[in-house]
Amino acid sequence: MYKACRGICPGRCYRSARRVTINRYEGAGCRRTGGDSMPEREEESKSEIAPLPGGEEGETDSFEPAPLPAGKRRRRITILLIFLVALIACASLVWAVLLPCLLPGSGGGRIGGGSSGGEMTVSFDFRYDLHLMGEDSLVEFTVVLPETLDRRQEVLDLNINPRPQEIFDREGNRYARFEFRDPQGDLTVSIEVKALLLGYDLDAAREEGGVEGGGVEEGLEAFLVAETYLEKDDAGVAEAARDIQGGSDLEIVEGIFAFVLSNMSYGEYEPGEVGAAKALCAKEGDCTEYTDLMVAMCRARGIPAKSVEGYYVDDDEGLYAHNWVEVYLEDYGWVPFDPTFADSGNATLSRLDPVFLTVSRIRNDETLGLYHFWYYYYEGDPVEVSESLRFTLE
Repeated sequence: MYKACRGICPGRCYRSARRVTINRYEGAGCRRTGGDSMPEREEESKSEIAPLPGGEEGETDSFEPAPLPAGKRRRRITILLIFLVALIACASLVWAVLLPCLLPGSGGGRIGGGSSGGEMTVSFDFRYDLHLMGEDSLVEFTVVLPETLDRRQEVLDLNINPRPQEIFDREGNRYARFEFRDPQGDLTVSIEVKALLLGYDLDAAREEGGVEGGGVEEGLEAFLVAETYLEKDDAGVAEAARDIQGGSDLEIVEGIFAFVLSNMSYGEYEPGEVGAAKALCAKEGDCTEYTDLMVAMCRARGIPAKSVEGYYVDDDEGLYAHNWVEVYLEDYGWVPFDPTFADSGNATLSRLDPVFLTVSRIRNDETLGLYHFWYYYYEGDPVEVSESLRFTLE
């Protein structure tokens, strides 16, 4: 039986009886998928061949395939609709995943939504290994503990091992003190903290409408005086502070913030203490020097300010000790600012991501022997302390 092959659709052949079979198209003729050639037409069988539609018998240029039955058309339309719905659903899912990465303030390796009022739950694991170099009759270890702070963080869980000798509060900080008498071998102190970090900054303070009732908090005098490393009365610091223009405390703080950014450059970490006066002369430093200079200049203008010490979480690089500033503004209460992060483009005057765990709010902590985060004491042979810090995002 003859077949008519449409050149516009290679590989598809139509029988004269309009039944469709799938074949491979080769040149001007058609072959079955098995490769057998079509038999030659016999003269006597000519009358048995149905004429092709639209023309004389054997003419193929006007041939059109028969329309599909209604049932098959409906099935094909249904399959096409199902495919389109699935495609739209997949596209919506991909868009929902990618959209947060494309929005301003997201990505860049920094955790947090990049806007005020965000939050993040993090589990911290602080481990301190005390290596005894010989025999000791007494080893003491004291560490600052994170605690719940209004609008900044909420401590959800706290596990301390071993049990400390005491937990006590002093000057706004909370401490755990461990006492080991006649220890035999090395010692380990482990502190596990699960905390909800809140995105509180100047924008959030404005949105919340400031402190309830306004007014001035008691005990602010302690945050107006000169301290070691916070030399508000230094001639250079005082002069720089006097030159800042502003009609309100907030405008003055904005000016001091801008001054620190324009007059400081971030340098390599130095374990030694420098202070505000030397930082102003050197015009460089790390987060401690940025913080000291801003705090000292605020105090020089009669605006209460303090240094805050803690950790910041970076999902790409890890957990790092960090210093930033809190300034008391009469309309808003204590508001955090981070000139170091602003200088690197990771924050602004009014915006901070919820990546900070506050630990201490004392610049010169006598409980820790003027050291930071922890302090140890021993009677006997020397003791060395190593620390490891880890975190897990919840």
